[in-house]
Amino acid sequence: TIELRTCNKMMKCRPFFHHTLSTTSCTVTSCMLVAVNALLSFAPMKSLTTTAWPSYPQHVHSNSISTCSKSRREAMERILITQRYLVTKDNSAMNTNPYDTFSFGQTTTEKQMTKDALSITNAAIQAVNPQTAIEKHLKYQPESSLLTLLDATSKKKYVYNLESTSSYDEILIVAFGKAATSMALATAKILSPSSIPTRGMVVTKDDHATQAQIDKLKGFHIDLEYASHPIPDDRSISSSDKLLSMVKSASSKTLILNCISGGGSALFCTPHHPLTLTDMAKVNEQLLRSGMPITEINIIRKKLEIGKGGGLVGLSYPATCVTMVLSDVIGDPLDLIASGPSVPDQSSWIDAWELVERYDLDEGGRHELPSSVLELLKKGRDGSQDIPSKNHTSFCIKCEESVNESKLSETVLVGNN
Repeated sequence: TIELRTCNKMMKCRPFFHHTLSTTSCTVTSCMLVAVNALLSFAPMKSLTTTAWPSYPQHVHSNSISTCSKSRREAMERILITQRYLVTKDNSAMNTNPYDTFSFGQTTTEKQMTKDALSITNAAIQAVNPQTAIEKHLKYQPESSLLTLLDATSKKKYVYNLESTSSYDEILIVAFGKAATSMALATAKILSPSSIPTRGMVVTKDDHATQAQIDKLKGFHIDLEYASHPIPDDRSISSSDKLLSMVKSASSKTLILNCISGGGSALFCTPHHPLTLTDMAKVNEQLLRSGMPITEINIIRKKLEIGKGGGLVGLSYPATCVTMVLSDVIGDPLDLIASGPSVPDQSSWIDAWELVERYDLDEGGRHELPSSVLELLKKGRDGSQDIPSKNHTSFCIKCEESVNESKLSETVLVGNN
């Protein structure tokens, strides 16, 4: 579904969309705004109103339409009709070509522009669909018992042998982020023909899973936990502790498939001792207020948590780890998305401390961080703290069950938004 909301701070008649693919997408929003503006310009309403769509949720009508001015109401009615088509492809109310919905009084050129606008919107949505992203990159062949992960960036393929005679006796599916539910379900479905027992855990934002999805996850022995985003709460830490306990119990006979998406930094919260939830919440709050870009925010986050900066993989050793990432960071740096739980940290403690000074985060600064956090960062800067490096065994040695020289840990970008 697509839910339409209005934003009073934006220009009149400029809508924005919240797409419940469990991930916030700047790309989708931009593409849809381009498409919507075209629709608003070339789609006169004539006699079409939302009454043509009686099954559309009434709360959208009452909350978003009836209270608006006539010009905004007409604009929003056009969007509702567009959404109904994009979501259901239902054209029964018109019994004609779906693009004719907007074609009254249009020239041939305007009709083509309307068709293109709808195509842009639909393509933008499909491009960031988490299920589609997983299905494009992860394949399982029951006849050969081979699991293949495609790295579209490097054009490499990582192939793992899941024969019953192989050394794997368990598969763990671990997912966290706003798209975790869909990614975990897609992964579980792909692996379902395998005879190897599967279980796992999903940590996602409130309301980012339907009851139907939860029930399907249970069928695959995958538990789901909710946590807070963008500021972590008690649930963020408790669910992350459960997740870490699960991967720590893994052996060399365990294959772990990690599904990571935007929001993972807050949802997968694993603070170093003696940092507390209050400390972590304050850190996130101050970093956001400082105006620091997400790439730099995650440099600091990685230093404060045991699961970030390659920590998840380090704690999973000696299991085989296959990590699929849906990026929400410009440029798709794998070491910064969700603070890089499966990728060795490319930044240093000195880099983190330089950010403290640059953004006035030190004691007495405008965006002062908690004293316990500053103390930890100082210890790291002075060389008394450590994090998993690129020389960690998981990032270096060959996976015995890999058909083509895969490392014990491999991380692949499966999509971006």
